[in-house]
Amino acid sequence: MVLYETGVLRIGRGHEGKISLCFSAEDAKASGVLLWMAAGAASILGTILAAIVVSNAIRPFYVLRYIYPVSVVAWAILAVIVSRLRGKRLYAVLLLAYMLAVFTPAYMSRYRGDRAANERLQETLAATVEEIGAEDIILTNISHMGWTIAPYYYPENTVKSIDLSALPDLEKGVVYWLIVKDGQEMEGVREALGEQGFSSQKVFERGNLGTHPVTIYRIADF
Repeated sequence: MVLYETGVLRIGRGHEGKISLCFSAEDAKASGVLLWMAAGAASILGTILAAIVVSNAIRPFYVLRYIYPVSVVAWAILAVIVSRLRGKRLYAVLLLAYMLAVFTPAYMSRYRGDRAANERLQETLAATVEEIGAEDIILTNISHMGWTIAPYYYPENTVKSIDLSALPDLEKGVVYWLIVKDGQEMEGVREALGEQGFSSQKVFERGNLGTHPVTIYRIADF
């Protein structure tokens, strides 16, 4: 496509109906379509490279979903390429059939996964919202849970982010709720709680808050 758009490659048909290819750099030029495609490709590669550089220079943050917006540019470039081909209608039908065959199962799998996660979320909220009192304090060691997710689902409660390896001093007479990653080991935490005169009770396991799989404990003094 690049060779064709720049004029380096020329496609013709001879006297006997045979297709001929001619390569020549004498009349090479950059068409508007080619410049547009180059800019689109540069935006995609630039986004990926910038994310990799920042992740290595500062801290890892590159996640696949961050490049979803530029995927639209990639599809636009592909659409332009198909529109410039001979027999473009046939290629368009084949591409559409391929997309349906590949993307439909992936979409259904994602839909079932998101639906199951939402059901776990509703079960988690049903088991905790009415049980957590307005004066209770929620503790969590999950990134983002302390300042975004937990305050959204439990707006009446104070939410504090903590480090389980250095458990803060807890106040007697206060009920705490601890939200941790599902499957996280709690032996060391239980020992630290016992030293302060507190015990933990598992309230909900394999739950969901937002997109995070969680286990929730109720913590109270003896």
